[in-house]
Amino acid sequence: MPRASEVKRGGIVRHKDRVCAVRKIEIRTPSSRGSNTLYRMKLQDVQTRQNIDETFKGEDVLGDVDFVRRQASYSYFDGEMYVFMDDEDYSQYSFNGSDLEGQLEYLSEGLAGIFVTVIDGTAAGIQLPPSVDLEIIE
Repeated sequence: MPRASEVKRGGIVRHKDRVCAVRKIEIRTPSSRGSNTLYRMKLQDVQTRQNIDETFKGEDVLGDVDFVRRQASYSYFDGEMYVFMDDEDYSQYSFNGSDLEGQLEYLSEGLAGIFVTVIDGTAAGIQLPPSVDLEIIE
């Protein structure tokens, strides 16, 4: 079971009997003696897509979650949804722009090497490849 200090952005944790994806982490170190480092996390419930803001101490323990990582490619943008296709069974996973905050700049059509995190048949998030090729315009 991971401690709050060990959780990374994009990770999947169990909090208050809900499976949540970690969207953002802010670390705050109080200046007074004896104070604990605080981790303010923006979580998103995987099933309901509800946003949750929570603050944890570094020693707080969050629950583990069983999930599957599927290799996929970015297919296309459809109005409000970004669609990814599984490389093995060709199933599609859709995300809206707020689910991919901070990652949209690196997506290009046909980008391969992406991993989609799937929990109980529901896509929770993506992990981009370690490097991408981009064209410099200016």
